[in-house]
Amino acid sequence: MKILIAVLAAGGLLAGLAGNLLGHHSYTLTAYFLSAEGLTQENDVVINGARVGKVTSVAIAPDNGASPNGAEVVMEIDAGSSPLRRGTRATIRPKGLLGNPFVELTAGPPSGAVIPSGGTLPLQDTASPVDLDQVMDLFDSQTRTRIQTLTREGGTALAGRGSDLNTFLSALPGIVQDTSAVTGKIAEQDQQLSALDVEFDRIAQMMASEDTAFRQDITNGASLLDLTAAHETQLKAELVAADRALGELAAGLKGHERDLNQMLRKLPAVLDALQKLSDHSATSLAILNPCMTDIVQTLAEMRSATSYRDANGNLLRVHPYAFTGTEPVNPARIACSGGG
Repeated sequence: MKILIAVLAAGGLLAGLAGNLLGHHSYTLTAYFLSAEGLTQENDVVINGARVGKVTSVAIAPDNGASPNGAEVVMEIDAGSSPLRRGTRATIRPKGLLGNPFVELTAGPPSGAVIPSGGTLPLQDTASPVDLDQVMDLFDSQTRTRIQTLTREGGTALAGRGSDLNTFLSALPGIVQDTSAVTGKIAEQDQQLSALDVEFDRIAQMMASEDTAFRQDITNGASLLDLTAAHETQLKAELVAADRALGELAAGLKGHERDLNQMLRKLPAVLDALQKLSDHSATSLAILNPCMTDIVQTLAEMRSATSYRDANGNLLRVHPYAFTGTEPVNPARIACSGGG
């Protein structure tokens, strides 16, 4: 019996040693964070949403370490998910609003160097959660109050509307897809839109170049209005006089419209007759023109003559140089001095 117990004990010891030698060694990884507030031992470590390990310790990083005054988090990773490679990132995320935080690992590329067990993730490869209270502390008291009011009003507005919100969220991918199609069409028309933009710029430049001329036109228009206002009284008087004159003309022509019509109809013939008279008068005047001086003088002497009267006392309008026949003839007094 004692031999059997000794054999079993030896077998168990050998099995434990074999397990340790054949792969039950744990893979540990130390990550440094600016802050690991809320993270404790036994919190989950996940990759792509699946649990692959746990947090074994959370401590303040040493002052001479990779993250002074930060946090040092040691994680134990399952054998199936280890080893990790360089380029791996670690992010502390909250599990819901009230759940414990967890560490999410984003595996590095396959080409990255292997991180051995006990290796570290430097500060640049980690991200700490943002505490809402820390964000609120960035604002002044008035802004914090407004944000709190907005949050409460948003909660009140969404109360009992969970199903509507879910419906909207379920339709959101389709909306995004439709929006992507529209933006794609806009992107296809980018060249035309750019051409329109260039054309608008050209029109704006033309309008700017015409600004001076436009201002001058406005100034001239204002001067014209000022001049018109200055002569408004005179203009009104002229308009009243014109209205009166047109009224008198209308009154004078009233009842004589037919006569005026007939006169206008005969006017072309009258103009023709006047033209003919003018032509004949021109011929006669051309003949009389050389003697016009003598004719004018003779008429003047006849008008001033008062001693030529007949037996009854009637005034005779005769040539002042009429003679009885016995006087000597002076051809120079009878002949046209104009040489006609």
